[in-house]
This record gives sequence, structure tokens and C-alpha cells, in this order.
Amino acid sequence: MIHYIINSSLIWLAFLLLYEFLFRKESFHQFNRIYLLVALFAGLVLPQISLNRLMPIKNNASIISAVKVHEIKNTILVNPVNEISTPITQSNNYFEQIIWGIYLFGLLVGLLFLIWEVVGLVRLYRNGKKSNESGSIIIETNSEHCPFSFFNLVFIRSKQDYSELEWRLIFNHEKEHQRQFHLIDNMFVILLRMLFWFNPLIHIYFKKLRIVHEFQADKIASGDIAQYGSFLLDLNLLQGSPILTHSFNYSPIKTRIAMLTKSKSTRINLLKYLTVIPLLVGLIISCTQTSFSGGLGSSDIKVRYKNNIIEFGDYKVIPSQNRESLNQLNGMFMNASIPDSLPIFDPATGILVRMEKLEVEKVPVKINGKQIYGNEPQFMISKFDTDYKLPIMNSAKHLDEYLFLNLKTELDKLDDGVYAFRINNLVIDEKGKIAFFDMATLDLDMSPDEKRPIYTEQSKQIMEKKFREILESPILFKPAIKNGKPINVRFGLGNYNIKVKNHTAKLVDRPGC
Repeated sequence: MIHYIINSSLIWLAFLLLYEFLFRKESFHQFNRIYLLVALFAGLVLPQISLNRLMPIKNNASIISAVKVHEIKNTILVNPVNEISTPITQSNNYFEQIIWGIYLFGLLVGLLFLIWEVVGLVRLYRNGKKSNESGSIIIETNSEHCPFSFFNLVFIRSKQDYSELEWRLIFNHEKEHQRQFHLIDNMFVILLRMLFWFNPLIHIYFKKLRIVHEFQADKIASGDIAQYGSFLLDLNLLQGSPILTHSFNYSPIKTRIAMLTKSKSTRINLLKYLTVIPLLVGLIISCTQTSFSGGLGSSDIKVRYKNNIIEFGDYKVIPSQNRESLNQLNGMFMNASIPDSLPIFDPATGILVRMEKLEVEKVPVKINGKQIYGNEPQFMISKFDTDYKLPIMNSAKHLDEYLFLNLKTELDKLDDGVYAFRINNLVIDEKGKIAFFDMATLDLDMSPDEKRPIYTEQSKQIMEKKFREILESPILFKPAIKNGKPINVRFGLGNYNIKVKNHTAKLVDRPGC
């Protein structure tokens, strides 16, 4: 939610700054009205758009791999998860409830204020003297307030207060509001003000749009600007109108009179509005869910794969040299959690050099709303659960062995060298099926000083295609078991390499693992 609010605010601010610098003083009032409405709509919609979801979804991993969420690890060991409930989580939930409570209170205040305005309008309508004129209903309220309109209702104190010319100015002004359907804009922005009551930008937009409405309605005075301006000044001291309505004396009067006397903008100035195009493109790139602020960068990413909805979550990546010390800490303190940063010491002197922020990666945490378990050492500090059984393949001893046997023909064609299977974010569901993976490839696993084989991009793509086809074919496992029940797990490969010599591939243990 915070990402949405930030992105919406950035969009509204960008549009508003462009309006202030380029368009505010132009007399193209209809263009300015449309611009402000489009800006508000863009701020509502753009942060919710994911360009990835606008593309066709295919049931293969090539689409997912194009938006993979983190680099593959050399080894992923799957063990049962230790569900740690910490006071921090409870505190965060409590804080979130307070924030929501404040928001709902502000929303309730706005709603009550709106209801109060509607009740006031109804009271004025019921108690006023009504008459019809040119399709509008005139309500003479006998109360001190400025003239204002609501739909086809025109509220005034009394027609006798005005000369025939003054009444024509008032009536034609309010009729212009009706003709331009300004009330629809008004209701839209009032709703946004209620929903985003905490955002000052919405209140600024409301004022800007209302002034543009008045500029449009003031055009009826083109025949006698001096008398019209004088009449505006006379009415300026009267009590204001309800926020739902359009008031004849809506301030700032000085700005309205200045616009009346201003020369009309030339047509060439319309070219300024073309600047909206690069602005909109930039905002789409930076503020939709394919950017750093949303999509794969957000903490609530969801992707669809084989009719499954996979949700990703943030996991801190623990360097291998720190895992033992953090596990010892977890053994000493029940609710120990992974810190945001870890100390880096000089290996020679043992002196603290700096604090280094832990990287954060995305991993699948839910499938169709159900938890995905996993306890990879690079992500977790944990105690192992004895009542846990790993997924077991029905047709082979290891997944590496199964892949090797099915890819043996292609592997034998490779040049001499050492290769390794890589699978990213593999999920085995509670039915024992491969429910998701977002990357599958065969990489070289050799040091830079070793003679490296010729492994072209074309050969790699052919291997990856076959690799994905195998993973997408029906492969059954005995599902992982926790507390006697099948569960969804993140699964990984074992510690194996593929060694090719004289076009003969062998599956071998990975050295040092």
C-alpha cells in the first residue's frame, strides 16, 4: 500500500508542477480542465498497472525467466522451516492497526462532513421559495449566502436583491456550470479528497480545478467585463457556499478578473500540451509495477504460472561466513532474527571495518494463498524440525539424476568441461507436482584459469528449451511432509556437476560440498 501512495503522489506532483510552469496562465480552460482530470486519474491507475500482466501469459518458464526475481544460488538445500514468531512482527501488526485506525477516522470525518453538507442543501431546498426559469429551478432561501448551483438548482437569497442585469449574469454563470457538467468533476474530486484526505496534493488539485471551472463559467461576461468584475467584488463578502456546489463568488476574485482581462492565448501555445507525452511515458516507466517501486521490486508481487498464483516475499541473504554465528545466536535467544546489517572485520587485524547491509532477494512464499515452506541456509537462521520429510522423486533417486538421464543425449554433444544445472525458485506443491520455477539453465562451473569449452549462446538456448520441457512434463514426487500433512516447499538440486570428456557426460559430486 505504501508503494501505491508514494507512486500516486509522485505522479500527481509531476503533473502539478508541469501545470504550474506551463499551463496555468493559458486561456485554454477546457484543455486545462481535461489535463487536471487526466492527472488525477493517472495517479489512481498507473501505480496499479503491471505491464507484465498486459502481455500474454504462456505456460512456460521462458516468460517467467524474463522477469526473474533474483540470481540463482550454486546450492539450494531444502529443510523444514522453523516458524519464528517474534515481538517485532506483533509490533508491526499493532502499528499497522493504529495507522489504519487513523485513516478510517479521517475517512469517517470526511463522510460526516459530506452528509452534513447534503442535509444543509436539502434543508435549503425544502424551506426555500421555488420557481422555474429556462429549465432550472430557482430556490430563494431568504438566508445570507452567495448565489450557487447544484445540478439544475440555483440557490439565491432573493431575486429582488439584484437588478435585471445582475440576475442575468448570475443565472447565465450558473447555467454555464450546468452546461459544462462541472458537478461531475466536483463529485469525483470530493470523493478523492475523502479517500486521500491525508494527501495535500489532492486538496491543491481541487482548488485548481474549481478555479478552471470558474474561468469557463466567467466567459459569459465577455460583453461587459468591467461591470462583471465589479459585481464579483460586491458579492465577495457574502458567505460561501457548500463544497458540493459551484459558487458565483468563488475566490480568488483577483485571479478571475485578471483572467477576464487577459488576452487569449495563441494557438501556437497549444504545442505546450505535447509535453504531457514524455511526462506520461516517464511516469509509466518509473511508477508502474514494472519499475523499482512496484512489480518485482515490491513486497507483494504475484505471478501466474500453470493456473497457480505465486506470491513472493523478501528474504535477507546471509553470507556464508556469518551463518554459523547467527545460528549460535538463534540457539541462545528464542526470538533471534536476522539483522539488516552485519559487521565486516579485517581478516588480518580483526578490527571492525564497516557495517554491510544485507541483500534482499525475492522467493516464493505462498501458492494460491497457502504457505510455501523452505529453510535455505542463505536465507534463514533456524533449528531443524525432526518431523519433516523431503520430497522424494518417484522415478529417480535425485532430481539431478532425473534431469541428467533425460538430457544425456544433448549433454554428450557438449565440449569437454564441467557444467551445472541451475533451477531458480522451484516449488513442489502438496500434491507432489512441480508448481513453479522461474529459471532453468545449464551453466559452466569452472574457474577462470581452467580451459573453458566452447559453449555458444545458441547451444545454451537449445539446452534451456529442452530443460524447461522436461520440468514442464509430468514429474511426480512424494510430497514433503510436516506434522503428518503434505505441504508446499521450495525445492533445490543436490551437490552435483556434469563432467563432459570426449563427448561423454557423467554426473559427479561437486567438489568441496
